[in-house]
Amino acid sequence: MTHKYAPNAKVGLHASPWLIGNTGDGDATGNFMAAQGAGTGDFLVTDVSDRDAGYYQSIGQNRLYSDADHVNFLVWSKAVSTGVGKPMIICKYP
Repeated sequence: MTHKYAPNAKVGLHASPWLIGNTGDGDATGNFMAAQGAGTGDFLVTDVSDRDAGYYQSIGQNRLYSDADHVNFLVWSKAVSTGVGKPMIICKYP
């Protein structure tokens, strides 16, 4: 619909990393999104969390990513992007 009514606009679907710790989730998420038509968009969007690090600090939790967490997130993002065949935009990267 976006491409039809706003041909100059770009649109993409959100890929949720909720199951990022599960082996193969990047491939599974990419395949699921492709089956839902995400490949007809222009890009994908994902985020590390629905809250920023300041929120977790304010309630006494430490949710900052380690180097290994960053690598895992980027590997997951690449797998999803490859599965759909579209570039990934990462929002709220800590």
